[in-house]
Amino acid sequence: MTPLRLTTHAIGLAVLVLATNTVAAQSILAQYGEIVQAVGDVVPAAAPGVTPAPGATIVTDMFGENLGNSPVLDQDGTILYRALIGGGSTTNADNRAYFLGRAAGDLQMVVRAGDQAPGCPAGTLLRNSAGSNGLGSLPRLSPQNEILFYSSNLWNPTNPGSTPASADSALFWGPVFGQLLLAREGDPVPFLGGGELFGSLSLSATNSSINGTGRVLFGMAVTGGAASAGNDGLLVSGLPGALAVVVREGEVLGTGEVVIPVSGGTNLSSINFLNEAGQVLHELQFSTTSGTATVANDRALAIWTPGSGRTIVAREGQPAPGLPAGVLFATPTNAWTPTPVGNCTFTNSGDTVLSAPLAGGGTIAGVDDNALYFGGIGGWTLVMRKGDPCPGLGGGETFGSVGNNSLGCIDGGDLVFLATLVGPSVTAGNDTSTWLRKGGNLGLLAREGDPVPGMAPSGNGPWKFGNMTAGPQTPNLNQRGFVLFENTVSDGIATRNMWFGYTPALGIVRMLGDTDTFTTSLGTGTWNTISTASGSNHSGDVSPKWFDNNGDFVAKLFLNGAAQAAIVRGHLGSLVAEPSAVPVAGNVPHSFHIDLGVAQANRLYLVLATSMGTKPGFQSPFGPQVVPLNIDPLWTDLSLQGSNSIVWPNSLGFLDANGKGIGPS
Repeated sequence: MTPLRLTTHAIGLAVLVLATNTVAAQSILAQYGEIVQAVGDVVPAAAPGVTPAPGATIVTDMFGENLGNSPVLDQDGTILYRALIGGGSTTNADNRAYFLGRAAGDLQMVVRAGDQAPGCPAGTLLRNSAGSNGLGSLPRLSPQNEILFYSSNLWNPTNPGSTPASADSALFWGPVFGQLLLAREGDPVPFLGGGELFGSLSLSATNSSINGTGRVLFGMAVTGGAASAGNDGLLVSGLPGALAVVVREGEVLGTGEVVIPVSGGTNLSSINFLNEAGQVLHELQFSTTSGTATVANDRALAIWTPGSGRTIVAREGQPAPGLPAGVLFATPTNAWTPTPVGNCTFTNSGDTVLSAPLAGGGTIAGVDDNALYFGGIGGWTLVMRKGDPCPGLGGGETFGSVGNNSLGCIDGGDLVFLATLVGPSVTAGNDTSTWLRKGGNLGLLAREGDPVPGMAPSGNGPWKFGNMTAGPQTPNLNQRGFVLFENTVSDGIATRNMWFGYTPALGIVRMLGDTDTFTTSLGTGTWNTISTASGSNHSGDVSPKWFDNNGDFVAKLFLNGAAQAAIVRGHLGSLVAEPSAVPVAGNVPHSFHIDLGVAQANRLYLVLATSMGTKPGFQSPFGPQVVPLNIDPLWTDLSLQGSNSIVWPNSLGFLDANGKGIGPS
């Protein structure tokens, strides 16, 4: 069935506010979360041209393989992930597939191992020569237009000579019904002039992205022709038929520096982000044995712009902006490394957040030898320096170390990060914290040892936040300034693991509690681990690839008991719908829950609908806000004219004393 994909947003007519649902007794995900697929589920229907899998089910290993199988989400709420299937007529050669959809009812198997490889000679299959599938574990999905970007091994069982080890991998690109061969190992590289061939091709968490226009970013090595051990590594970006080199190993810059890999092999950069304009944020390392660089200036951060080339925006040895004379981007050991390596650290405006080690000018190692900046080609704004007083805290606290893997930023300069604290009032029980910068103002979001909002005390005492570390679910920020983060809580005796959300209207709310259960076809179980897609930001749409700017998110939950694991989607925002998508055939209840926060109590609300998405939205006639909804001549007009009708009940009304309301159903 094809889903009717309506996007709805709550509009407070006096004040437009975006918030989230919260009930003291249950977490948001337990109330409104939706299981998309779980171990034991029957494999859904195959898209046209994809071999069906009758009698097959989702099997355990799919969810236990690695984090690379965590789902990704586009800006319209569509989910993509790889799963392992078993039973029926499946074999090791065809037991993995990509699934695409918004909810359990509209999932489709859109690519299957063992099928014909798009754009390759007949008989060349998406599998490897060992008899097992070779479908890559890190498929990417564009923020708009549902363009897939993935890798696979190749094998022709009837003509093995056509898929030797030197030509048995490829990258593919395109919508479900129009996939193309993007690049194949062993083929000539059309954008190089030295007779080079594509080397082994695959996607990785750190250097593979696709943006809303379909532009891709990936790293690779070349062989043959003019390629050698000193120039075979490349970072590549572009569209099918129009790929271009972002940077190449051995490249000599105009000022004489020679580019080398940052960590051996052919890996030119561990920082690789692609934005909507096609710009690429990447790091550079220069040779100190050839060219003009020395150990004191051999690392840099750069932005590559299509058609304009590269701009170095930060370099070891340069004066640190906004700090006293003599303070440099440097370390005493000449081991300076730029670190904008969070889940989302490159904006559509071409800005990033940079954690920069410092030395010189009176800098004291371990005290004030690091600073956090926001900026890019247009320059840098100092956010904070290690040793600075912490704004809003009254115990003499100063900033310690920044969690470099926890950084996140969005257009406009809002950002989130973890930091340790130092000072006379700081103990081992309150020395870690999460900070949020909004509108240029830096404020504490959460601190170890502080009470957990909205969580009733146990018999042992109040629940307090535990240690805030740069773990797998560190703060994740979307363009609306919403945050998702995982953390432990403790009552002094028991320790629990939980997931939290934050919105400006409601503050911190519980997204996932430690006792929450999820029911699958194999039974009911509590969760024990969250897994979300790691690596570079969501294709330049200024959000992690699993948490979009509408507040929708998707995660893989490992479950206790027979249930084992499930792909679960949820929503952090003002309006939650159950379920997230409904079939065109209808006859499926679709309920909405509104929560705009106590500050909006008793105000009038209106719910509108669209089938045209949320970007760029329209200017609210009731205030300065941009309403994240594109006006649809059909659905928006119908939802407005049909307010509180039998087909659109409760779509216009007043919020209660807590700022909550029941929307249409």
